[in-house]
Amino acid sequence: MKHGKSILQVLGIYGAASWVVLQVVDVLKQNMGLPDWVFPFSLVLLLIGLPIILTTLLVQRKLSGAGGESLEEEAPVTESAAEAVSAGRVFNWRNAILGGVLAFSLLFGFAGLAVLLKEKVLSPEEALAENAAPAIAVLPFSVRGEGLEVWREGMVDLLSTNLDGAAGMRSIAGRTVIARWNEEGADEAGGDLETSLAVARATGASYALLGTAISSGSGMRLTADLYDAKAGNTLGSVRVEGPADSVFALVDELSVAAVREMATGEAAGGESLQLSGVSTRSIDALKAYLEGMSYFRRSNFAAAAESFKAAVAEDSTFALAYLRLGDTYGWMEGAWSGAQAEAHEKAVAFRDQLPYREQVLMDAELSVTDRNLDGLAELQRFVRDHPDDADGWFMLGELYLHRGQNLPIRRGEIENAFRRAVTLDPTFGPYHGHLIDLALWTTPDSA
Repeated sequence: MKHGKSILQVLGIYGAASWVVLQVVDVLKQNMGLPDWVFPFSLVLLLIGLPIILTTLLVQRKLSGAGGESLEEEAPVTESAAEAVSAGRVFNWRNAILGGVLAFSLLFGFAGLAVLLKEKVLSPEEALAENAAPAIAVLPFSVRGEGLEVWREGMVDLLSTNLDGAAGMRSIAGRTVIARWNEEGADEAGGDLETSLAVARATGASYALLGTAISSGSGMRLTADLYDAKAGNTLGSVRVEGPADSVFALVDELSVAAVREMATGEAAGGESLQLSGVSTRSIDALKAYLEGMSYFRRSNFAAAAESFKAAVAEDSTFALAYLRLGDTYGWMEGAWSGAQAEAHEKAVAFRDQLPYREQVLMDAELSVTDRNLDGLAELQRFVRDHPDDADGWFMLGELYLHRGQNLPIRRGEIENAFRRAVTLDPTFGPYHGHLIDLALWTTPDSA
């Protein structure tokens, strides 16, 4: 920098440079999930730097007037100039610039360390290595009677929601169960006991629930047989029946009876389960939602969207249907589409009605769209406790891929999360997308 510049010129240059620095800091904060204190600390550093810059300007002016354009010039100096030369060795433009670079490097280093201390990264291998609670797989029901087909897979969704966390158990994700069911060809085998238990074992479940739904005039009967998935022995059988329009109460009653058959001691008698996680009391809305889930699992997103729209038309507060409708639009129209955002806004408005699993997945998705890591820690805990959940692994991969720039995440860990989702449900086409993207980014011919 030339020594002839005025103070006003230097102030103008410093002000413009400071504005650019603050804009860069703001972008990095949003995209890398840095702590909120990064911005005010940056402002403080820039304010501290201002008197240093002005002092450097005055010293360099004095040094120039004392007989040299730079410290490196060999020029005779007077005694009064010696002080200027001494000060100039400290207050020169090179030191001022290097000092600023060092200060901001330390700031971002501490900010990155703060993120790492707050969000401990959990790799897929570490998550699988953790001890998860014993799991129960609810298998597709056998249905007999007109209009009961929706309950075949629907009971998998409903009972899995109800039983998760009951009596110290976790339920295998419905998507994983149905994927294994299809892989084993259980429908072709007639859903016999041997094949059904093989499906349960393939999901990693310790227990299996095989059920039947039968219509009897205006009534419905639900039965459930409970098995040790590995040994194959029967643990108990339960049966409930009532009016067909009281399915919510019937599912709750069946869930409690099943837990009591499997649990022992005080835990058995104290269980109280309610199908509150489904977040609707409308039978028509529930049926439309379950139909939509069946389409969604098969990647028939157009049909799924129509079913989910029918569900929210029946119940405008149906949080779970809004969430799935948003997910469906995301796969149909791409992430951050207007229709997806609108549906997810409705789901967020009724967030408290969602089951824990859906709250975790929605918060993680919001972290991707809002460019932060707020949902990462809870998602890591969820995947650790539910290592069989394909959606959980996929969303973990999404967060690692899009918001893990400042985390010690290797490409292989991102790929492993997506690959785990594909392994759990290879029939869901969209899960394969990021694996193909990662292959193309690295080796264009490998896909």
